Amino acid sequence: MLITGASGGVGTMAIQLARLQGAERIVVTAGSDQSARYLTEQLGIAPSQIVRYPGLSRADLAAEVLRCNQGKFFRVAMDFVGAAMTSLCADVVAVEGHVVSIFSGPRDATHGEPENDED
Repeated sequence: MLITGASGGVGTMAIQLARLQGAERIVVTAGSDQSARYLTEQLGIAPSQIVRYPGLSRADLAAEVLRCNQGKFFRVAMDFVGAAMTSLCADVVAVEGHVVSIFSGPRDATHGEPENDED
């Protein structure tokens, strides 16, 4: 399972619920050192399962997230950030997988037009 925005309130709850349901591998994203520390120290996420995304292109971010999942696409990707993270979830979910996002809105301007497809 991939969870973006995992250090926030909704993401923290999603991690706890995923564990209760028996999720074996949870990969998360973190945008800051503070978020990464919280995920490791408070939620017990292994550093090898935390993807730091600042400065990564869309393709590099997707490759890093898949690497953390042993090269496999995710059955479930949960987005609690929106924008580029919604696109990331769509990029790394399996064909018959599910993307769950709490965001709906205008396209993300951080990617060029060919990559600006979250809608």
